[in-house]
Amino acid sequence: GRGTSRTSALLLPLRTERRRNGSNLTSTDGRNEQAKDLNGAMTQGKQQSHLSGILRAVIFGCLAAAALLLPLLAAAFHWHSSIQALVPFVEHYHGGDELEGAIFIGHLATDLDSIVAAIAAAELHRGTAAAASPIDSETAFALEHWGVPAPRNFEEVASTEKAAGRPLRICLVDHQSGSQIHPDVRDESVVGIIDHHALQAPPSMQLPIHIDIRPWGSTATILFHSFLKQRRRPTSRGVEGLLLSAIISDTLNLKSPTTTAWDRSLVRELVGLLGLESTEGLAKLQFKAKSSAVSSKTAHELVTGDMKGFSYAEAHFTGSVGIAVVETTDPASVIQRADELVAELAVVKKARGFDALLLAVVDIAEIKCTIVAAGPPEQSLVAAAFPASFPLDGSGGWLFDAGGKVSRKLDLVPGVGTAVKAGWSPAVKYQTGQTPEPSHFSETGTGEGAIPCTGEASPPDTSGGS
Repeated sequence: GRGTSRTSALLLPLRTERRRNGSNLTSTDGRNEQAKDLNGAMTQGKQQSHLSGILRAVIFGCLAAAALLLPLLAAAFHWHSSIQALVPFVEHYHGGDELEGAIFIGHLATDLDSIVAAIAAAELHRGTAAAASPIDSETAFALEHWGVPAPRNFEEVASTEKAAGRPLRICLVDHQSGSQIHPDVRDESVVGIIDHHALQAPPSMQLPIHIDIRPWGSTATILFHSFLKQRRRPTSRGVEGLLLSAIISDTLNLKSPTTTAWDRSLVRELVGLLGLESTEGLAKLQFKAKSSAVSSKTAHELVTGDMKGFSYAEAHFTGSVGIAVVETTDPASVIQRADELVAELAVVKKARGFDALLLAVVDIAEIKCTIVAAGPPEQSLVAAAFPASFPLDGSGGWLFDAGGKVSRKLDLVPGVGTAVKAGWSPAVKYQTGQTPEPSHFSETGTGEGAIPCTGEASPPDTSGGS
């Protein structure tokens, strides 16, 4: 027992030293951990302080930019608001006051586009629509189909205005050439022109007038666009339907070369407004109505129904050329009357004082054209104006296949104008089976059938209708 006690006494100092050393180690480790925690806290604080500095810099930068941009944005918003506020004013008075209360009248030998243009313009500008001549079968169909009454004739409208003591204020629609203006319209009474043909020889004006001429497929397209510009719609479904019918008529259901992107776009809008699936059904009905009257017309009615004259003044030729058009889905019924038409063309040519008169029979279903050339001047003119054309077999040289030359405005009139400038005149000879080039024109002919142009010649009329 004493041995054990002696051993314990010997080990006691050693154990005490171990406890003291262990305590020191624990204390040192604690201080190291505290130092690490302090360093970590300081590092984290520095990082947070750095991030806070960046954030403050960003915020201050944004505030500074906003302080600079806000005045600019406010000025831009004020400018935009001012412009937006002016738009209705400008669009409302763009022709509104100038044409308000005017009489809107189309051309002689009236067609669907001229009648619809008069009706739509009269609604747009709070005026009166008038017809320059009796309406044709297609126009009669469209008016009945859409439930819109036909305008009164111009003589009646003018008489009413005069009886009320009001001066005539007239806006020409779908034309502006002197040869197509109603004879009772005086130059001084014309206050406006809305048209889609090339500017020709319009009435002589002493004062400026409102003129809206755009190179689109129809005047109806222009007027519907004018409604939309004023943030308006026609007041009735009937007028919207007539606008669609007129565009279909003048652009041959968007197949004519005169068709523009504006015509296609606004036709889509009208089709949507009217709840139609397409224009095909309406086009077939219209073209059928147009063609139905052709077979019952006299030769004189076929020649003069849609005839326009064009004047030229060149060193070698001063005179006029007439271009008549018959549009139908049954061209054979017209062409088979060639002998009758040739005789009538000669009579009308002399009566109207034309130096040449062409009749274009247009197949509006197949988009093809046959030209009736009633004499040597007409034959040489067709050969010069349309080099790709050729006489039909068995026609005696009176009928020419003109291919896709279906537009008087875009095809026929420019071709004739080019031929005249290149040297054509009624004295030019044409030999059957040959297509003379302008440089090969012969001036030795007598110009059989040529009738001198009466009156002063004016610059070429290059519009020509649809």
